[in-house]
Amino acid sequence: MLFLTTVRQDFAALGEILMQKVLLMVEEPDMVSESTPLPTRLIVRDSAPLRA
Repeated sequence: MLFLTTVRQDFAALGEILMQKVLLMVEEPDMVSESTPLPTRLIVRDSAPLRA
């Protein structure tokens, strides 16, 4: 079995921020939404080559 390296994201936090932005856009349709970066975490598994 091959275990792939992946990036972990907090989908609960993403959903919460998304709903806040949607509700704000409903209240203020002319408002421009800005990007909201969320922290991610690299999960290195067996697919990543070992470095010397």
